[in-house]
Order: sequence, then C-alpha cells, then structure tokens
Amino acid sequence: MSKRIIFLEAVQNFGGARKSTIELATRLKNNGIDVLIVDFWGSCDPFVEEVGRRNLPIEFLDKRNEPIILSEGKLTKRAANIVKYFAKSIVYRRRFAEICEKFNPDYVVVNNLKTLSILRRGTGYKIFFFARGWFLPQTISPKGRLLLKKMVDCFIGVSQSTRQAIYAGGFAKLEDIYVIPNAMDNIPVSKRSWDVLEGKESFQIMHCGGFLPTKGQEIALKIAKHLKNKDVRFKMKLVGVIYQGVNSQKYYERIRTLIKEWELEEYVNIVLNKPNVIDLFQEIDVLIHPSDTEGLPRVVMEAMAHGKPVIGNPVGGMLDYINHNFTGYIANHNSVYDYIEYLTELYNNKDKYKFISDNCRNLIMNSYSSTSQFESAKNVFRR
Repeated sequence: MSKRIIFLEAVQNFGGARKSTIELATRLKNNGIDVLIVDFWGSCDPFVEEVGRRNLPIEFLDKRNEPIILSEGKLTKRAANIVKYFAKSIVYRRRFAEICEKFNPDYVVVNNLKTLSILRRGTGYKIFFFARGWFLPQTISPKGRLLLKKMVDCFIGVSQSTRQAIYAGGFAKLEDIYVIPNAMDNIPVSKRSWDVLEGKESFQIMHCGGFLPTKGQEIALKIAKHLKNKDVRFKMKLVGVIYQGVNSQKYYERIRTLIKEWELEEYVNIVLNKPNVIDLFQEIDVLIHPSDTEGLPRVVMEAMAHGKPVIGNPVGGMLDYINHNFTGYIANHNSVYDYIEYLTELYNNKDKYKFISDNCRNLIMNSYSSTSQFESAKNVFRR
C-alpha cells in the first residue's frame, strides 16, 4: 500500500488523542507509508517534541508561542480572537496548499471543524474526518453539519460507539464509516500491585484526565469523601494537565479548594502536568473514570494493559473496553454509590480482583495491539 498521508492538527494541549495520532502516524511510517504532521501553530512543546522523538516530519502553518483559542475569556477577548483567527485562516489555506503541492498527499486526515475548514475540495486528495473523541451530533451547528457533509469523503471513528454516533447523526451510511482503534505499542509485563490487603499500607486509586468539569475530578473527590467516612484505607491520585485557557485553571483551583474543605489532604494527591503516566500504573490498584464524554480513552487502555481494573461511566468507547463485571465495571453515570460498591468489591475480594485483572489485560493484548491497529488502518486507506 503506497500512500501519502497528512495528519492536519491544531494542537492546544498534548492529551491522549494527540498521543494516539502520533502513534498511528509512526506505525504507518514504519510500514512504508509516507506521513507528514502539519500543525497550525507548533505552540504545544510536548507535542512537537514527541513528533521529533519519533522522527516524524512536521510542518507549521503559523509558528507562534500560543494558540488562538476561540471559546474562552471575556466576550471582547473571544470576539478579538475570532476576528484574528478568520484573518489568519486565509494565510493557513494558502500555506497548506503550498505544503500539499510539495508533499502531494493522497489523504488528509483531520479531527475537528477548525482543521477541516481550511481544506479545499478538488485538490487531488481525499479528506478523512477521524472522530477521536466522543462524537455528539446535537452539539454541531448547522454550519458545521453542512461543512462535514460537503467536505468529508470518509468518516473514521476511534470506537464502535463513535461509529454509531456518526451514523445516528445522519452524516454517512454505516457501511461508509470505519473504525481505527487506539493501540498499545508494547503490552507491559503484568505486575499486580495488589494481592491481599494484609501488609499493604492502602488501596491505591487513580483518576487521570485534564482539569475540566467533564473529566470528573469532582466526582472522584466525592468518592474519596465517602471512602474516608467508611474507614477504608486508601490513597487517591488525581493525575492531569491544566489546559491552556482560563477555564481549566479555574476548575483546578476549585478541585484544590474542595480537597481542603472536605479534609482530604491526607488521602488525595495531585500529580500535575505529567506528559507520560505509564510508570504510575505499576503503583496503583484501580483506575476510576467518571468522565462525561469519551471516544476511546487511552488511559483506560493503558490501565487495562497493566491488569488494573477500571470503573467508569457508560460513555462512548468505554463500552468497547468494558464488559461489566468481566473486564471491568460500568457505573450508572456519575453514581458515587456505584463507584463505592465496585471499589469495595475489589478491595475485599482478591479472587474477583484477579478475575477482572486477567480479563482486562487479555482484552487489550488480543484486540488493541499495534498490529491490529495497522491492519484496520490499511483496510481503510486501501478502500
């Protein structure tokens, strides 16, 4: 399969979706496919550094120190950024056309409306929209829907749930929507940190996600508050980044305030702005994931690959990963009591813990390997 593929990105923060894009591009490159990363601004240093570490070629449309964020700040600030962005978008279209003239791509892969809006039909390449997050049709404006229907040649979902959402939104026929899931390069050697609680200082719980209300840190603290009142010996890590823009910083400060108000300082530790959390999985016993929206969350895949049971909300690709009571637990959405019930079961029952641990690890080994991802990608681009 001799193809040339551009991944067009507008990176503001280096989260799981961006890591997965880099990994997919790397796997394609290692299998003889020419790939090029094109980033709007090149302002996210961890993203640019990881692209360089993997020896992937990268171009920038408008190298700058900060992204242009349209949705945050006071009304005057948002209005100014909108005007600035639309003026810049003319430059972005021209610069991207120059890059395409040199690279001559067969496909351009985008994952949001911002990147899609600077493309042009009839320029020799096919446009693939890769829905890496949870795809919610009702949140897309009429203008956005028109852009998607007019411009996109092929839709790709990161999970079967995302595929169904694209279809339910009326954007394409089901047979014309493909799935390329996330994958693990190397499945780690399983080292369960929990066998029996005797002799162990505390049950180690982790929540991992950027500091936004939709990621569920406040639910995690409510869980911690209940566990504290039940006299369970536990420690909880809140691992995440503060995104660029004021909203994430404000939410982070709220979480810190709640930890103090609920007297959880002894129980909850924040691990801030850690770009790679792989090493933390050997230290924990269970991952909780009370997120409002998900595509196919990378952190859940990584936890399961390490044999760590996951308890999460029934959103998006969580249902691709978790068969309730077999490869993990699905709670009623943000039900603190469900999370407490399942945590208590894992805490008290070492046989059930081992059963879930073995099953979730085997799922990732057999269904989310780098080989299986490449085969999925090859089938999409071949068609």
